[in-house]
Amino acid sequence: MRTTMLGFVLAMSALVAYAGQPHVTRVPMTYTIGYKNHLNEAKDDTEKILEAPPDIFHTGNREIPFNARVGPMEGDTYGLIPPEQVREKIRRIQQFTEHVRSSGVRWIIPYICNQTIFGDAEKRIGFWQFYDHWDDYSEFGLPPKPARDPIEWMQRCSNGELHTTYPFHFPMAEPGFRYQPCPNSPDWREFLKFIVRSIVRCGYNGVFVDNCILHSYDVYSQQDFDTYLKEQYGDRLKELFGTDDLSELNLVDPQTGSSTEGYGKAGRIGSSQWTPQLALLWAETQRFWVWSVCRQLRELKETGKQESGREFLIVPNYGTTQRVGAIDGRRQDGKDLKRYSQVADVIMLEEGSDVGQIAPGLTLDYHLQYKMGLAYGAPVAVLPYTRFHPVTFEMCMAEAFAGAGAAFIEMETGFPDLRARYQQFVRENLDMFDGSVSTAPIAVVFDYEQLFFENRTHLDYLYVIGRFLADRGYLFDLVTPEDSERFAQYDLVIVPNIKYVSEDVHQRIADIPPESLIIIGEYATHDQYARPKHRRLPHGTHVPTPDPLLPPRGISRDNMIQLAFRSSDLLKEKQNLGENALMYRVDQVMHVSRNDGRCRFDAVVEQAGKGRPMTVFVDDNVRPLKVNTYMKKDGSEMFAHLVNYQVPLVDSDGKALETRTLEPIRDTTLQFPIRQGSGVQTVTLCSPNRTEPMELKSEVVDNTILVTIPEIGPYEILRIRWKS
Repeated sequence: MRTTMLGFVLAMSALVAYAGQPHVTRVPMTYTIGYKNHLNEAKDDTEKILEAPPDIFHTGNREIPFNARVGPMEGDTYGLIPPEQVREKIRRIQQFTEHVRSSGVRWIIPYICNQTIFGDAEKRIGFWQFYDHWDDYSEFGLPPKPARDPIEWMQRCSNGELHTTYPFHFPMAEPGFRYQPCPNSPDWREFLKFIVRSIVRCGYNGVFVDNCILHSYDVYSQQDFDTYLKEQYGDRLKELFGTDDLSELNLVDPQTGSSTEGYGKAGRIGSSQWTPQLALLWAETQRFWVWSVCRQLRELKETGKQESGREFLIVPNYGTTQRVGAIDGRRQDGKDLKRYSQVADVIMLEEGSDVGQIAPGLTLDYHLQYKMGLAYGAPVAVLPYTRFHPVTFEMCMAEAFAGAGAAFIEMETGFPDLRARYQQFVRENLDMFDGSVSTAPIAVVFDYEQLFFENRTHLDYLYVIGRFLADRGYLFDLVTPEDSERFAQYDLVIVPNIKYVSEDVHQRIADIPPESLIIIGEYATHDQYARPKHRRLPHGTHVPTPDPLLPPRGISRDNMIQLAFRSSDLLKEKQNLGENALMYRVDQVMHVSRNDGRCRFDAVVEQAGKGRPMTVFVDDNVRPLKVNTYMKKDGSEMFAHLVNYQVPLVDSDGKALETRTLEPIRDTTLQFPIRQGSGVQTVTLCSPNRTEPMELKSEVVDNTILVTIPEIGPYEILRIRWKS
């Protein structure tokens, strides 16, 4: 029995203590996915994982008695298993979960999907075979058999056709098809609650919910939309929508593009065609889909708590955020980090890109994604489909810990020695992770709500600015309008194309001193209800795009990633080189700027900072180093988390490297502002790879501390203790 009270405290602190609190760090966890069959052939893999028990052990859908896609089954095949086999399977699952728990794992969570059914409604195979034999399994606590056939549970297009985000002819669903039930269907909701009750009885204390997609105009959704609008607006319906007759306020269909496919393929309403009422109704349509998914997640969490009598972990899949286009597509399908953070214990970001150095001075990373999570107090955990290599996994672990994320998600067995080393480091240095606050002097306004009004340019500019700041060593936070009272504490606030702005947020921006404000693109042309507003532009630096502030950059990095992701011509070169190699080739052709040399932004920052450093870099050399700084709430210590991304991903020909090697950064001087009214007591360097902290010498120049570090490995923490 290796579970310790300290491990329990760490896990609970990470999940509960600072949930929903922006810009407050949490204790990171370890998280491993194992999708092999742990009841049968993968028992050796189970033991490999348990060599260093993760905080969260995430299994597949074969280790549950009722597969939500097809009902009671064994393995991945169609065909029901009889009740006696279900009873035997439950016994084996209970043995498995007890073994995992006794090894020291805190949370054991299986896979379910909230919008997938396999089968054929006409041939009555797959889920329909289970439905037709529903009452044969009543002993396991199934709710009464629904009167409505499962085909009536599905998401629908506005013309009544079946809506499918993924292909209907789906290889894994053969000989049937992949159907997409609606999270607003009462029968589907009750069935998934049964699934949760059944897994709790098997010894699980949480669940991973895949897809979380909703883009539907079915009858259940329209009924619930009426209720949603009434709750949101009450007696303001007529003022804002032109009518208070709910029968006239239908879910909006842009009626462009393909209405049967989601993830950005549903099209947009052109802004020239909008009325404020239509714009707001389209925004609320999308928000309603998010609300519906979150309602279902909350139901599953409450069901798990009621059945078990204890906390029940909910981990939804959010999808990819690496590309702006991917985020913009997902907001049409029930995705919103802010609203997910109000119900989820961990939010998976399922990403497609590797992590490391793609070309000299150009890194692929998730530095910005963790800042998005921190802005909402959202416990994000990144699952990048990266090469299975210990150096790559350590880099991913490091950026999660440095970015105040919930976890880095390891696939399959991961690397137990790496996991154990980082777990031990956290246990020995709990105060460096638990409940600190960001000390960044720069704020970039981040408002996901802009996307619901089709203002994608906001995110385009935010990604350009955020990646530039990170590459130049500037310390910054993403700050949401809901948290706009924080604007006054920053030396510089950057507002990237924020068009839909409430009056109170506008006033807080207008109150920012001119030398501390940069406005990029359009600003406050409408209020939060999409009504046009004519406001006086606040004093400050105004530019039409980020380009006048930055060095010439050729093609933006997001466009480069988008191009590499979609470039069929490059994919035809000799062999499928993979996305990383494609980005390397695009980089060679397009000459993406390395952000070298001074630019207009540097001058603006110097004026705003009034001599206080906002970048940790002393010179202009771009380094594959990303930095976050946090302060203890009592102000006694500052922690600078350093992640070294100098791990080449491709060779000089652009081919993916099988072996990954970290190149340490040597003899580097970093600078940090000294806490007002304090002196420096000690500076130490800590790392999971150091047997003990290293004390460093420092130099104080004016109000700045200069620290020279002999060598930066994959992950280091500078611990600066101030004199009282």
